[in-house]
Amino acid sequence: MILDVGCGEHPHGDVTLDLGKRILASDSGPYGKANIYASVSNLPFIDDSFEVVHFVGLLHHLHNPNKAWNEIVRVARDIIVGEEPSRFNVKAYSDKYHVYHGFWKRQLRRICQNNIRDVRVLYYFNNPSRINLHVTAIKR
Repeated sequence: MILDVGCGEHPHGDVTLDLGKRILASDSGPYGKANIYASVSNLPFIDDSFEVVHFVGLLHHLHNPNKAWNEIVRVARDIIVGEEPSRFNVKAYSDKYHVYHGFWKRQLRRICQNNIRDVRVLYYFNNPSRINLHVTAIKR
């Protein structure tokens, strides 16, 4: 089963969770299309609940991305896949809801290697003005 954390307007997964109206992006409404609303710092699932946990553009909206990452790891059984804007992403600077204006590759790797056996952080170019970082983490 796949959990999509911070799904917003474009959910992907068997279970979709959004953070509610306190965490916004400039391109979203007050609520996404989730079937659960909860804090990413206290996910309402037991340990190892999902084979895959997925997120796109979540951690840079949070004051404590490490705490959120540890919760994501806790509920993931095997794999975590995510995407965050890099510091080279020009659009990361234009959203007033961003706590971090993207991450450096080593900064995101440092966050994502907590409690993980193998983590890969790679640059991902989905269009010329948006350079993102793709994260793949293997828990076991």
